[in-house]
Amino acid sequence: MGDFTKAGLDKGDIEKELEHTLLSAKMLYRTYIANIEDYAQEELSADLIEYTYQLEHVVLPLVKRAEATKITKLIDMAYEIRYTYEKLIEAIRLNLEKQKEA
Repeated sequence: MGDFTKAGLDKGDIEKELEHTLLSAKMLYRTYIANIEDYAQEELSADLIEYTYQLEHVVLPLVKRAEATKITKLIDMAYEIRYTYEKLIEAIRLNLEKQKEA
């Protein structure tokens, strides 16, 4: 299992980078979802911008690098990272909509 505290420190070793980033993404998702009801609209809006940026500028390039290896295990990890970020972003959007309606 990867060490989420080392996510991003393994440039050059894509497998380790993917392992650590995946663990980090999973922990982020779990802790964020557990507390999402506690966030104010402003915090959710800022987080939506931040995690969308991370998806576009960190995760998607990592996915492309994994796809370039043509190694199924690495591609699967990269897709799971992307999916985790997409779920997080969608949860934030839904919570924002719910707050705006209230």
